Amino acid sequence: VTLNYSGTAVNGEDFFGETSLVIPGGNQSVSISLLPFDDGLPEISETVTVGLEAVDTGTIGGNSSASSEITDGEGTLLFFADFENVDPFGDPGTPNLTKVGSDAPFAANLGTAVGSWEDIPEQNVSGDIPGIYLEVDDSKGDGVDEALVLDRVLPGEGDITARLAAPADISGTNAAFISMDLGNRRTQNTSEAKSWRIIGLDDAGEKSFELYVSGNNSGPNNEQLHHVSSEGELTPLGRPADFDNTGSIEEESEQSRLILSLTSEGYQVAIDRWPIEGIIDSVSDVLPYAGNATQISAILFSLSASLNDVESSGIIVDDLTVGGVPGNGAPSISLNGETLRDGESTSLAASFIATDINLTGLQVADADAGQGQLTATFQSAGDAPVTFAAGGPAVVTGSGSASLALVGTLDEINASLAAGVVSTTDGVTGGNAAISFTIDDGGSSGPGGPKAATHDLVFYVNEGPTVTINQAAGQDDPTGSSTIEFEVSFSEAVTGFAEDDIDLSGSTDTGNLVASVSGTGETYIVSVTGMSSGGLVIVSVAQGAANAAAGGALTEASIAVDSSVLYIPQLAPTATNLVQNIQYEVGPVALGDIQITDPNDSVVTTAQVAQYDYPAVHEDSLLLAPDPDTDAGFAIDLTFQPSGFDDFGTVRVAEIGGTSNGSGIYLIDGIPHFVSKMESTPNDVPSSLSDTDWTDGNISVPLTGAPVSLDEPVQLALISSLDTVTFSVNGFGQTTVELTGRGTRGNWSGDDSIRVGQNIDGGRGGLGTDPEGIFDDVGSFPMEGTVSRALLWHAPDASPFAILASSSPEEVTATLSLTPGEGDLTEPTGVVYDAVTGVWSITGAVREVNAALAAVEFLPNGSSPVTIAVTVDDGDEDGGGPLTGSITLSAGVVIVGDTDGDGIPDSYELANGLDPNDPADSGSDNDNDSWDALSEYLMGTSANDGAERPLFEIVPVGVGQVEITYGPILAGRTYDVLSSSSGLPEAPAADSFTAVQDGATNVVVDVTADAARKIYRLQVTVPAAE
Repeated sequence: VTLNYSGTAVNGEDFFGETSLVIPGGNQSVSISLLPFDDGLPEISETVTVGLEAVDTGTIGGNSSASSEITDGEGTLLFFADFENVDPFGDPGTPNLTKVGSDAPFAANLGTAVGSWEDIPEQNVSGDIPGIYLEVDDSKGDGVDEALVLDRVLPGEGDITARLAAPADISGTNAAFISMDLGNRRTQNTSEAKSWRIIGLDDAGEKSFELYVSGNNSGPNNEQLHHVSSEGELTPLGRPADFDNTGSIEEESEQSRLILSLTSEGYQVAIDRWPIEGIIDSVSDVLPYAGNATQISAILFSLSASLNDVESSGIIVDDLTVGGVPGNGAPSISLNGETLRDGESTSLAASFIATDINLTGLQVADADAGQGQLTATFQSAGDAPVTFAAGGPAVVTGSGSASLALVGTLDEINASLAAGVVSTTDGVTGGNAAISFTIDDGGSSGPGGPKAATHDLVFYVNEGPTVTINQAAGQDDPTGSSTIEFEVSFSEAVTGFAEDDIDLSGSTDTGNLVASVSGTGETYIVSVTGMSSGGLVIVSVAQGAANAAAGGALTEASIAVDSSVLYIPQLAPTATNLVQNIQYEVGPVALGDIQITDPNDSVVTTAQVAQYDYPAVHEDSLLLAPDPDTDAGFAIDLTFQPSGFDDFGTVRVAEIGGTSNGSGIYLIDGIPHFVSKMESTPNDVPSSLSDTDWTDGNISVPLTGAPVSLDEPVQLALISSLDTVTFSVNGFGQTTVELTGRGTRGNWSGDDSIRVGQNIDGGRGGLGTDPEGIFDDVGSFPMEGTVSRALLWHAPDASPFAILASSSPEEVTATLSLTPGEGDLTEPTGVVYDAVTGVWSITGAVREVNAALAAVEFLPNGSSPVTIAVTVDDGDEDGGGPLTGSITLSAGVVIVGDTDGDGIPDSYELANGLDPNDPADSGSDNDNDSWDALSEYLMGTSANDGAERPLFEIVPVGVGQVEITYGPILAGRTYDVLSSSSGLPEAPAADSFTAVQDGATNVVVDVTADAARKIYRLQVTVPAAE
């Protein structure tokens, strides 16, 4: 016999559906059991009508329908969330006056009249950020509603809990119901990756029901609800597409209503398929539970959370209602107003042996305790013993022992706790102590039996005086001083503290570090010497290093306040072109540039090998290992020289990554900026030139306060952990900027592409589409200047990298001296020249001295030859003494021949410190850049400057093709690329090119076909006029 049934009442209805039964032959009647789907509304009295639908065999006489009155039982509303009318400006409102993002947890709970939400996320990977949104339509006919949207949340934030006001008991004859409007926002073709679950949990986390919503939008059970058995087996419920993809639009018409009716025997599921019309489209049989829980305290929405859009879930939920017989609710514990999680622990401040600790601030809560008797227990549970004492109105047992109990009502227990429970540490034994605190309600009210909560308070018990280490007063950090000082403070006077108690093993400076100790009583100064390589000097003191002056107890291990100082060695400068022979016809005579290099400039120091090294080894794609998507530490070292209009607009110096993820160094109106975007979109840009908050996925950090100078080199070093950026420009100290709001955001290198210098196409790095034009990729410019050095490293964090840049650049003095009366020298900016003594001198930062040396000219008066003595001195800070050289100037006809016939003109040999009479020096490599002198002449680079070297590079660019890059290019010279599969390549040339004008490089693509290997040779022909 098939029967249908429905209920009617003034306020809601609980009964609807269909059932079938068998009346055995010879029987005249049978009992009917109808399962209600409670709607959470108090009907008081409901008329349930059962009608005859069909009879398979036989006949039934009499009425075809019957009615009965059903009255409400003892159930109450245990959870109700209807997100309408949430007012972020109300009292209470939300902190930032919105309903989304960081305000989402507040808004969700403002929209929940009974119960509460836990772990509502504030950020997501993409899509709508979490929060309350207005629905765009009204399918239920009750007006346009609002709903909670949880879309593509971050990894680790996919479990969101609806916590009931009291547990819903489903033991014995008790029943519970759950209903909600639900939408499936994200699905994936032929994949279950975006699937998600709804799970009922009790106070202990044990499961009752478990449902699985398929995120697969193809297949036989696409977007369908499934029952999950205790073995994890899935059984489809309802129909495919009951929870169809709602997409990114908050449509009520795309949501289905899910209803659960739960008893001790199992549960049934009903679905009002979208659009919700109040008509049940499917009802399941009675289903077994996934676990053994007899109460439901929380509903867990477990979403797939991933940084990958094709794997992350999204849901929309509204009108979540739970009703039933309230079970006994578990008590909770708080400390200083903060709720403590059951089964976990909280750390307290360290203490000492034989010391009292007053445990104030500890309180308990139990919503259904009434005047029932509760028991609070303190139990010593660590290596260091603790005893307890208490007073107040609660009944106290075990005072003075390691186990103390308080018995009384909730108010009495809290009054005794507020009066202060005193724990006393042992007089001899220290170490790790733990106080296990338990509150047991004894089964306050409702079914479910006694409930308890336990939390451990852990702390360390010092047996002796404590030790803290800090930088000494006046200690610079970083420093180049030969002595570094730390202050070591004990909590009481000690004896026996000496040099051999100092541990320097954590230091990264590789010198022979030596510590000395001075002081008495409680305070000592530790002085460290012997630094050499540069790096951190780190001091620690082991446990037992000294003894308390009173009683002799051994001291504890040291606690670092600031126990490290970065040592920057004063390294000797180097210089090129110190020896010159110059032939001239008339004055003034330009001297060859003397280039001084300061190793203490803004450079990154690390033991790691650079993963990108321009121009030595580079390509347009980074081969970064380990993965930069998850490794947050990286360092950039750049030397570039802006020119032309590089001080106008946004100029691309170096870019890493693509349109949605990437980082870059840009000149913005001449000021260097570090700009980065992660897990953003192509159109997103920083909110300002100084934006240090990652919340919108973008940051911008200015690296100098004023524009850099055109046509002067800029040395830039930058280290990032994604939470901080440390940088130095031109050796002027280093600055660290804190970055906020990153969360788990990663992938600073985007698609791992990299472009430096004259980057014509751009790559967006940290740029986007900006109507203001500042961060606009399309409106940005390639550099007119050049990048001479670019290195990049990365690691899991920033710890392997440091910048050896002190608070100001090292000063050097350059002196040019000639015999008075043999001529004069000009005075560029900053120079002092005394014609009487013939001494020309400048003192300043390296770049200032280099600029003066590049500008100085000799003014002859007829004397020839004239020798100018050169001295470069850094004040002997490094102990290496001054650098010396000499410039010889000879009047007469300029030598243009090749006396020794080695293929290098005499004028080039004299200008580069070679001997015009020694043919063997054409094969020399005086500047140690791996290029011989003849090759450097042919390519137009200096044979006396290791930083200036030719480029000849072959890079595979596809199947059967290579890209050949060479330079620099000099007008008038012919460049022939010769190739062979074996032996020295000879003519004919694979490519021949005669330069019309000077240029940086020329690029040739050669087809290698099926050749197993190819050898390439560059032949340069100099025109006869040279």
